[in-house]
Amino acid sequence: MTFALAAILLSASQVDNLSAFAAGFAEKAGTLTANGGLPGIVMAFGPDAEVLAVAKDGKTTKPIIAAATYGKGRVAILGHGSILAKPGNEAMSRTLFAWVHQSSKPIGLFTNIPLSPAFGEPKTYRSKSSIPAAIRECGTLVFDQDLGDGDPKVEEMLDQYVRDGGGLVLAGPAWGWLQLHPGQELWKDHGGQRLLAKMGLGFADGTIDPVKGQIDLYPAKPAQQVGRAMAMVRSKRMLSPEEAKLVGETLETAMGALAPDNPIQKQLESMLNTDQNDIRPTKEKPLTASQFQLRLAAQYYDKMWRQLPPEKVTAHPAAQDFPGPVTTTERTDMEVRIGGKKRRWWSTGAYAAPGEVVTVRLPQELRGLGIRLRIGGHRDTLWHLDKWERFPSITLEVPIRNGVGKAANPFGGLVYLVCDKVIPTGTVEIEHVVQAPVYFLGQTSASEWKKIRTSGAPWGEVVANNCVVCVPSSVLKTLDDPKPVAEYWDEVVQQVEFLYSVPEGTNEERYQVDRQISAGYMHSGYPIMTWEDVSAKFVDISILRGNDGDKNWGFYHEIGHNFQRPSWTWSGWGETTNNLYSLYGGEHFNHDMSGGHGAMKVDKREERMKTVLANPGKEEYFDMDPWYGLTFLRAIREEFGWKPFQTLFAEFRDLPRDQQPKSELEKHDQFLVRMSTILKRDLSRYLTAWGVPLSDDAKAKCHQYPEWMPKV
Repeated sequence: MTFALAAILLSASQVDNLSAFAAGFAEKAGTLTANGGLPGIVMAFGPDAEVLAVAKDGKTTKPIIAAATYGKGRVAILGHGSILAKPGNEAMSRTLFAWVHQSSKPIGLFTNIPLSPAFGEPKTYRSKSSIPAAIRECGTLVFDQDLGDGDPKVEEMLDQYVRDGGGLVLAGPAWGWLQLHPGQELWKDHGGQRLLAKMGLGFADGTIDPVKGQIDLYPAKPAQQVGRAMAMVRSKRMLSPEEAKLVGETLETAMGALAPDNPIQKQLESMLNTDQNDIRPTKEKPLTASQFQLRLAAQYYDKMWRQLPPEKVTAHPAAQDFPGPVTTTERTDMEVRIGGKKRRWWSTGAYAAPGEVVTVRLPQELRGLGIRLRIGGHRDTLWHLDKWERFPSITLEVPIRNGVGKAANPFGGLVYLVCDKVIPTGTVEIEHVVQAPVYFLGQTSASEWKKIRTSGAPWGEVVANNCVVCVPSSVLKTLDDPKPVAEYWDEVVQQVEFLYSVPEGTNEERYQVDRQISAGYMHSGYPIMTWEDVSAKFVDISILRGNDGDKNWGFYHEIGHNFQRPSWTWSGWGETTNNLYSLYGGEHFNHDMSGGHGAMKVDKREERMKTVLANPGKEEYFDMDPWYGLTFLRAIREEFGWKPFQTLFAEFRDLPRDQQPKSELEKHDQFLVRMSTILKRDLSRYLTAWGVPLSDDAKAKCHQYPEWMPKV
């Protein structure tokens, strides 16, 4: 379909009137496919900007596509580039481009996002030096969200291009950009955000989680456009619970993403009349979504203190509750040796008191390597949650320039040195800190530990060679001997590498206890995050090496997530292949052969297997839930042990990129052929019984081996 024809889908009033276009957009766009993509959030705050569609995310909806008119031109932004390219999303793309693209000239691409053939043959450009030519040759330009490297000259050219009647489309998840640019701010360092601010649009942190790879689009509510949300607050009328929730979410998103000098930001600030003493969320008295003005004040405070020089930062009242008070007036200077191997965060044994300036001095051999100073390990932010039991953002990470770094955090925290690569060894000086109860395996003596475990810092660590656990200092005060604990956690990393056939010593992991985390009961990542109720368990060797794998299931489960690979993790198996290590860990460390978790006890597994074998192939049993998937895999382990899995993972690890499976069918086929070859058994009947789709070619390759089915 050409653009001339596509435009017929829209009435003249819809094309000319953005509000009317927005009202009908979601219905025309339909349901989106988003397999493999986790879209981010967008926002519309200008008078000529609208949210075109919101998407369901849990119990709420969030803006995923927005648009604006600017001068004579039109602009659209999307929370992920893949939704422009996925098959099945053409109705949305046609509708969007029919509005944005007002020219007979072609579309110009400065991105790898492939567009549908419905748009004709776009012109592809590879570098920003081609932008002047593209402006002359194309009616609409498509970029990744940040415009490449955010060159101000590029922003000026594109600003004028749109003013003169050009179309502009930017796509991408801001959360992904923030992960790749630690310590940077959307409003300041993101080229697309700076350009869009003039147009009344913007990207925002946060995600939209597709349901089984699908995103249903809905029209936005008035409260999901920033300007209208502000008007609702100013009206002083009583808002319904739904309106209050949406207004709060919208304004909190804007407060977190807009520049301090943005007029909308200034208007938001004028609505705040809050003492910081009022912003003290606790477990007993959390801040909820209905208290959106207090939550806005928290957003404003978070943005403002991060712009201050360290000497101007003062302690926040909420720090007394969490992360907790420093109970000593003694401050010290320390020398810490770092480097020589891979470590993302180097623990220092130092704690920064709330609001106090910490200074770090690097030796010559460590300068210019991108080392950063971090205060605080509780890196999860809680802005998106309906309830806050602590202040939502309490850590700080800043670059160290010219060998010297200074920082102050209103909430305090353990001091880390952060680097994304292996660095040479060197001794770092750290000034004006509190000695924290931090045990370093192979370095801290028993007498030293006895002295520092009663430190006045509220948090401490057990630091092993390849793993660190960070817990409240209260649970360390009674830990007489941290060495067995450190050795256990080192072995946890060694064994997960062993199971998943990852070269030994190439990974280091970190667990962080927190009062409240961003999602779930625990979640993977760096650090692996968990709640306070397991604090004591992290350092209780009688539990860690006890005879009950169920008690440690969560620890193994989350680190297993960090080692999952897409080539052998099928769709729907996100909570399955990681649990191979939950099973393995229970066996190896806890001598628990029963399955480690109540859902994997023998009777439960047998019940699932009987269901499958009673009606083989009737359903996709392997994907019914994680326990069915794990039962499917456990049966192979039951008869053949763990070695076949290690061999399988090693084969996938060493497979060239162009030979890695890309579709689900290819994943199933490769698993069948590879595992059958490893075992010298034909598993095709077994996989078919579990409802695993397979190609005839893959099954034929396995017929040379004797058939295998589990004994029930």
